[in-house]
Amino acid sequence: MENIQNPPTGMPLNPYPVFSKTLFIMDLVFSCLRIPLVLLGIIGMISMRHEDPIYFSGYFEILTGAGIVVCGLWANIALLIKNPMGITLAYYNIAFTIGSMLVGIWQIIIQASMLGGDTVKIASFSVGAGFTFIVRIAVLSCYFIALKKFKMWLERS
Repeated sequence: MENIQNPPTGMPLNPYPVFSKTLFIMDLVFSCLRIPLVLLGIIGMISMRHEDPIYFSGYFEILTGAGIVVCGLWANIALLIKNPMGITLAYYNIAFTIGSMLVGIWQIIIQASMLGGDTVKIASFSVGAGFTFIVRIAVLSCYFIALKKFKMWLERS
């Protein structure tokens, strides 16, 4: 009879959490996809009139986007190679992501006010924006849970 309690030879006793690894890879891809968006934001700011109501918020959009790129890339790479420094960078990544979402809300309010009183446009605009924020909050929540699981796993290893 086989001893069921012992793992097979060569199997680690405490493997890297799959959920965490998956989310870190996903966020690494999202951070890479953010690079052209930040560059487009910079180009957009250069081409935009300074009197445009949304112009000032563009600075914050570029700042939070750059923070997501820098912290997200380094955090996820560090986490994937099991470096505990990645945990701190991941919290900065979360902070910049929350900041980006707040800037998005600010820009939505500005853009909705520019639509005049057209309730159909405002409603469709709000539905799209609401769906986007729900998805971002869901992914961010999963990332936070993955980070907590990784931290617990690292403490046990």
